[in-house]
Amino acid sequence: ERDGHDGRIIRLGDAGKGLNFRIKNVKVDEKRTNRLCDMGLYSGMRIMVVKNDRDGPVVLKVLESKIMLGREQANEIIVEEIKNEQNVQHSSGGQP
Repeated sequence: ERDGHDGRIIRLGDAGKGLNFRIKNVKVDEKRTNRLCDMGLYSGMRIMVVKNDRDGPVVLKVLESKIMLGREQANEIIVEEIKNEQNVQHSSGGQP
């Protein structure tokens, strides 16, 4: 049985609505990495997918905020599914 920290690893653009994830890697240039970090999207951050229609933007819950990412940006973020968590309230990692 999985312990909540070894779920499947996928692109955020492929993540299912209502599921919780931990950001594993952000595959963008430094300028865009800084912008994503400013929005709270960095390695180790826990997020929940609020909306993902597979052809439009992806809406995320990060801490107490909702963030909308374009499909291309979402596909540059690699996430790991977190099992057995109901709500994402905080990050388990620190900012870089």
